Amino acid sequence: MLRTLRPALVLTVLALAALACEGGSVLNTSLRCSGLQCEGSMERLTGSYTFDVTSSAIGVGDAIPVTVELTSGAGRVEVSLTAPDGTTASGVASPGAPATVTGVATGMSITVDSGELDEDGFSVSSQAYGFQIVLTALDESAEDVVYRLTYSLP
Repeated sequence: MLRTLRPALVLTVLALAALACEGGSVLNTSLRCSGLQCEGSMERLTGSYTFDVTSSAIGVGDAIPVTVELTSGAGRVEVSLTAPDGTTASGVASPGAPATVTGVATGMSITVDSGELDEDGFSVSSQAYGFQIVLTALDESAEDVVYRLTYSLP
């Protein structure tokens, strides 16, 4: 049974990891998730970028222990996550000065866009559960941003 559950969890994280950009933009972004770890990069970041991680094992209000490692080739980038009690853990990476942030994220309901349209031309989406990490370019932009996120289930 353990052999069956582990691939299911990996598939859930892979299938449901979602990206959103709020008040900014990203250029040439990539993401790879496996188990309880995700790695990603972007060529250029302006404004804020929200990284959603979803898993059927996470519920609304859960406290999710998270560690994020972040590097930037040009410009400063802040990474932040917010715990259920409202406290925020954050750190700033700049060229030659990577950041590692360890904190707690909040389990929440997340709308996942399937990328498909229904018969009326509206986007098809569903609800999933997970948590969010926010990356923000503190200068006009940041380039060659690389991050790795690891987390534990509640």
